[in-house]
Amino acid sequence: MLNQIVIVGRLVRDPELRESVGSINAVILMSYLETCFKEKGQGFYKFLEPCNHMAYQEGSSWIEALHMTITEFRTAFRHIGVVYKSKKEYNLSRDKFQGKMYLSYYDRLSKLTYYMRNDDLVDRVLDEVEDKKTVENTEVIKAELVEDRKAVVETRNQE
Repeated sequence: MLNQIVIVGRLVRDPELRESVGSINAVILMSYLETCFKEKGQGFYKFLEPCNHMAYQEGSSWIEALHMTITEFRTAFRHIGVVYKSKKEYNLSRDKFQGKMYLSYYDRLSKLTYYMRNDDLVDRVLDEVEDKKTVENTEVIKAELVEDRKAVVETRNQE
C-alpha cells in the first residue's frame, strides 16, 4: 500500500495527517473531499449511498467511491466535519464550522446533502503537516551528515 496520499497537488504522508485528523479513514475521506472541492468547487452535493434520486449516478455515492460502510463514513466525517440535519439548522448556526475543516447539511427540498470547506483551517492543517515533514526531513539529513562526517574522521584517523 502506498504510504502517501495526494491532496490537491501536495504529498502528505499518512502518519502526519492521521495525527492531525484522528483516524486513517478521516485521512482517506479528507483526500477524497479535497479532490471533490478541487473539481466541483465549494458547496457540492453527494449522496451517502445509492438511491433513486434523479441526480444520483451509479457508483458515485460516498460508500461506493470510498468502499466504506455508512458507519465508517459517518465516523470519519465526524473527525473532520460538522453535520447539519437541515439547511435551516445550517443557516441558523452562528459558527458554521464549529472548529472543523468541513461541514455538510441536508437540503430537504432538493433532498441533497451539500459539503462545504473551511478553507483557512484546511490550508493551515495541511501547511502544519507539510512543515512538520520538512522539519523531520531536515533532522534526518542533519543526522546523516553527522554520520558521514564521523565516517570521514574515522577513515582519516585510520590512515
